[in-house]
Amino acid sequence: MSNIYLRLRSIVIYLFMLLAGLAPLKNAWSNEDTDVDERRERCLEILHEAMVSDENFWMNVHAAEALIYNVYPDGVEEYFTSLENDPRSNIIGISRVLARLNKKDAVKYQRHLHRIRDLFLNSDSLNQRIGALESLGKLGYSEPLPEIIQLAEEGESGIKTFARWVLANSGNAKDEARLAELLNSEEPREYYYAAYALRFMDDIRPDTYARLDSCASRLAKDAPHKAYVLSALFVHSPPESKNKTKKELLAYIHGEKSDRYEIAQALAIGGTTSDNQILEQLLNDPDMDVRVSAANALLRIERRAHRGLSWPDWTVIVLYVFLMLGIGWYFFKRQKSSEDYLVGGRRINSFVSGISLFASFFSTISFLALAGEVIKHGPLVIIVMIVSFPVIYLITAYLFIPFFMKLPITSAYQILEKPLGRGVRMAGSIIFLLTRFVWMALLIFLTSKALVVMFGWDNRFILYISLITGIITVIYSTMGGLRAVVTTDMIQFFILLFGAVVTVVLVTLNMRGIGAWVPTEWAPNWDKLVLFSWSPYIRLTIIFTFFHTIGWWVCTAGSDQMAIQRFIATRDLKAARRTFLTTQVGEKVLFFILMCVGFSLLGFYRTNPYLIPDGKDLITDADFLFPHFIANHLPIGVAGIVIAALFSAAMSSLSSGINSTAAVITTDIIPWLKIKVQNIDKLKFARWSSILIGLLVVAVSTTMEYVPGNITELTAKTNGVFVAPLFNLFFMAMFVRYATPFGTIMGSIYGIAVAVIIAFWDLLTGQPGVTFLWIIPASLVVSIGLSMIFSLIPLKGKGWKATLVWSIMLLCPIALVYLFIVK
Repeated sequence: MSNIYLRLRSIVIYLFMLLAGLAPLKNAWSNEDTDVDERRERCLEILHEAMVSDENFWMNVHAAEALIYNVYPDGVEEYFTSLENDPRSNIIGISRVLARLNKKDAVKYQRHLHRIRDLFLNSDSLNQRIGALESLGKLGYSEPLPEIIQLAEEGESGIKTFARWVLANSGNAKDEARLAELLNSEEPREYYYAAYALRFMDDIRPDTYARLDSCASRLAKDAPHKAYVLSALFVHSPPESKNKTKKELLAYIHGEKSDRYEIAQALAIGGTTSDNQILEQLLNDPDMDVRVSAANALLRIERRAHRGLSWPDWTVIVLYVFLMLGIGWYFFKRQKSSEDYLVGGRRINSFVSGISLFASFFSTISFLALAGEVIKHGPLVIIVMIVSFPVIYLITAYLFIPFFMKLPITSAYQILEKPLGRGVRMAGSIIFLLTRFVWMALLIFLTSKALVVMFGWDNRFILYISLITGIITVIYSTMGGLRAVVTTDMIQFFILLFGAVVTVVLVTLNMRGIGAWVPTEWAPNWDKLVLFSWSPYIRLTIIFTFFHTIGWWVCTAGSDQMAIQRFIATRDLKAARRTFLTTQVGEKVLFFILMCVGFSLLGFYRTNPYLIPDGKDLITDADFLFPHFIANHLPIGVAGIVIAALFSAAMSSLSSGINSTAAVITTDIIPWLKIKVQNIDKLKFARWSSILIGLLVVAVSTTMEYVPGNITELTAKTNGVFVAPLFNLFFMAMFVRYATPFGTIMGSIYGIAVAVIIAFWDLLTGQPGVTFLWIIPASLVVSIGLSMIFSLIPLKGKGWKATLVWSIMLLCPIALVYLFIVK
């Protein structure tokens, strides 16, 4: 093991020597194309000039929307707010701009949206009502008001089409079909308004596309407004039809002003750098609104021009995969027993074990999300996590680890059997297995999804990345056992650390100093600093963040097989404590660096908004910015190293999960099922268990795309549901002498019920969601408190009927609460 440790140290030294040599590359990834810079500046000049021009108010609106969409919002709010008090102003246009500008603020957004809706409802002017419906359609409004439904059925051509547009925003297939049927109309205002509306939709159904195609084929070349139909057809065309449709659309480049405007609008959505020459010509168009549309298209196309990965990056990734497999083979040849396989022969270095413990719980999603958390919500969570370190270490190292190290165990849940019986041991094992199976499957899927988004690939590649990631991890963790797992975790931790550091260094070089990105004030979008509040709707408070962080680590280290397995794999109590100390120090160091990553990326993209991908926003899409930066702005080769780190984070967690679940199944579940294993080679049995677990997890991960809702959020909440109730079993076994199996399990059931109510309050009641910080503290207090009370119930020697009666009596309140709160 010492030779491996020396080799790992050499790898770390080489990585940071590479980091020291990055300074000469500081300009390799910066945009130094003077022509592109000049074109961008000209586009911005056109938009700013048009926004304040007296020529045409709707042109002002179009220019303002282009600035907002391309992340240049400075000055827009001030100008349009100043127009609100002018009685001659168009309130619909002003409200539309201000709604787009405040889309991240739900209250302000709804206020401006409802202002347009009310103007539609109360106006006697047909033109104003049409304008209001058009703006509502563009903003995605979909409320089926009776007035809108009536107009969709009985209205005149223009207003009927826009009423159907609003209803189609609901995503309902029937409403979309009713909008699309207007494409069959001979009335120009109906078919071109319908096509115009469809162009704004993110996606349309195959039947709708077929009608668009049929309409374009039916209309003569000189038919009124045919360019609008071709524009919508081009935007929604599959790749194989894109060029053909574009060629037909560009035939109208010298047509009417409205045709030229619409061509630029279509290219803004589906154009490429090959269209820049045409759009640059439109920057000289005699009509300023056309110039605005062309400027918007050029800015958006620039934001879609990404470098992506090249062959040196893929070479690094492939070499990394072979390194992982080589480590698995190395330890495979040195295993002699199932104890070597499951707990590393209890001789694993405490430093390596500690890093492995942290890497096991730190997934790719965590690595990418923490930088996004800092950009979007501020550094409060990370700061509190760092400050909580001494409390977490002292509680775990001096209350729980000594207890674990006294016992010759392989599975953590063996601890539960002597004081509380085999039933509680099995309950703990099953809760752990269910939680980890879902966690591992979702981990593979979410990692694959994040990487697909980062690479700019189609979603069909999610399946292939899931299979590759899962199979590689199964192979090396199955061959090498716990020693291979902790060794690869060690390598993966330092690659992650290197990836974060290199990002900060390169941004610093690009911005010419740390002072250019270190924040000097609390950003308006960051969570407000609240010390304490009982309000469940405040996302973060310092006190609850502190208790949540301590609660999660203490509960996890005190009950999760993945953690306890690392402690018992060391030589003695001192080594186990050093393991946990290393875990905490490693976590805090990486969290601090990731906080710096968040700050540096915030400064970088604020300074270079044109590098934010098209359709993305600095704050709303904060989680996307770090992976995008890695794939497109790090030097070639370095990007491959960091991508390998992202794969590694997922494989660290997955490999640890596979090994830990194999230990629980081998030690707890198989004896409980009374399967005879006396004549079975235990080492081979453990390996085959790992293979079957890994393959099952990979198979389950392929179904995760069908899970509805925000999967990342639901995953975090689901894991939190079981953390404290599982820990309650250990707390009662270790510290409460009068604890009974019935009282302990019933208390954990209540804890799970409380955690589910808090985690999914919005889904259960239809009310605003409760802060996730309450889940662990509340379920922990309920689980332990009620377990201690229920253990006082005198059931010993009274038979199963008394137990059944008490179970029904105690479960009824949970059922009644759920019936009461569920909407």
